[in-house]
Amino acid sequence: MFEKLEDLAKNNKKISDFHIRAGSPLAFRQTGEIIMVQEVMVTAQDLKDLLSMYCNEGELEKFETTHELDTAITLSGLRFRANFYKTINGPACVCRRVESKIPDMDQFNLPQALYDIVDFHRGLVLVTGPTGSGKEVLANYLHENSNRKEEPFVAVNCAAIPENLIESELFGYENGAFTGARAKGKIGLIAQANGGILFLDEIGDMPINLQARLLRVLAEKEVMRIGSSKTKHIDIRVICASHRNLRDLVEAGEFREDLYYRVAGITFTMPTLRERKDLKWLINRILAK
Repeated sequence: MFEKLEDLAKNNKKISDFHIRAGSPLAFRQTGEIIMVQEVMVTAQDLKDLLSMYCNEGELEKFETTHELDTAITLSGLRFRANFYKTINGPACVCRRVESKIPDMDQFNLPQALYDIVDFHRGLVLVTGPTGSGKEVLANYLHENSNRKEEPFVAVNCAAIPENLIESELFGYENGAFTGARAKGKIGLIAQANGGILFLDEIGDMPINLQARLLRVLAEKEVMRIGSSKTKHIDIRVICASHRNLRDLVEAGEFREDLYYRVAGITFTMPTLRERKDLKWLINRILAK
């Protein structure tokens, strides 16, 4: 795998970043498009070797604790910034070329490029950032520029639904499942998103007892209504968002660690307006409308 990385970096100057994930083909991005090298399947050992090659003992210990590490690597004389992170299948890495020139926004289809990255990570995305930073806007952009744009986009605010109702809202229920249930039952929000994208906003506020059920949905692609013994297969992409630090919630025992690694296939952090570096472009875009 490493030899192929070196060869690609040396012979293709248009590559802006590599995507290295255990269990998936080696992939790289070129002018916004994700290209997979099908003949090179990345293994967990490949990632461990890459970590050992470029990280010292202290950095490796830090990675085991924080599950994330940024470091610099060199491929064929070119410098890359490598972001290592852990997934349920083991280590993964995104290597971004330091010398790469970022295209002008007017010439770069940013939503499509983002969705290409999301699709490569099997559609499991975590968007973090303070309230009002545009987490749901990003989720909508990904939907509108995906091959699922004609399918449902179902947004659920986990903090806004009362704890005693959130299970029935998400999973639905059969006739007579509980007192006060509708006579014909109800289709849950997860099933309503079938074929499209499910956006779980403020997932950090989801009750811990429901997190196990959500984990099964994500792992098995099946959902079961309350009061039913039958499961239904679903095909969804899931985008989660939270203004809270999920790592801190895991440490506090308020969020399942296995669910965290499942939803954080790739993480986008939304900056506040005062932290954005593209204010000129943003202002011009708003004025153009």
